[in-house]
Amino acid sequence: MLRPPTVLTERLVLRPFTLSDAPQVQQLAGDPMVADMTDCLPWPYRDGMAEAWIDSLEGTCAEGRNVTFAVHSRADDRLVGCVELDFNPMEPEAELSYWLGRPFWGQGYATEACRTALRFGFRDAVMDRIFAYHFTRNPASGRVMEKLGMRKERFVAQYPLLQNKREDVMVYGLLRPEFEKQAIVVRPMVERPVRVVEPVMALAH
Repeated sequence: MLRPPTVLTERLVLRPFTLSDAPQVQQLAGDPMVADMTDCLPWPYRDGMAEAWIDSLEGTCAEGRNVTFAVHSRADDRLVGCVELDFNPMEPEAELSYWLGRPFWGQGYATEACRTALRFGFRDAVMDRIFAYHFTRNPASGRVMEKLGMRKERFVAQYPLLQNKREDVMVYGLLRPEFEKQAIVVRPMVERPVRVVEPVMALAH
């Protein structure tokens, strides 16, 4: 089992979610414009949903299904959003997904947070491939994926989503050798061993 480490980047702190994050999760995820741009969030985002979701994360992580990071601002510790890796139980690959609160759009936070998740996925979770997709009507997410070095793989028309919705999506992917060539540098905040039982940290060169 892998647990999300606490990681310090230039402007952000990525760490496991705690119940104290629930009010900010509800505030940010409850914005209909945020929910409209991602398949990660239900709508409407009702009272109690944030607490139930945070409570579920330890179990899904223990089962090896995913690793989820709370993304906070280093400057004031406000919650910025969330980034997650969902693991394929049959293959060494994972899906990268994220959402950010609307006040934090357009400032490069998504790229900064997702770089950390990619590094964790390839180095610590030992994935061979990580992929992501975005709605074609949300080209800003596509630019994030391109900045991460991900390659456009295919277009999927009317991909099925939550709540019986469908969207045209573009799929991007990144392979381990391609990632290694990027030599992404992420400074560690916690120096602890990375594998299996304890919370992980092995992001320094």
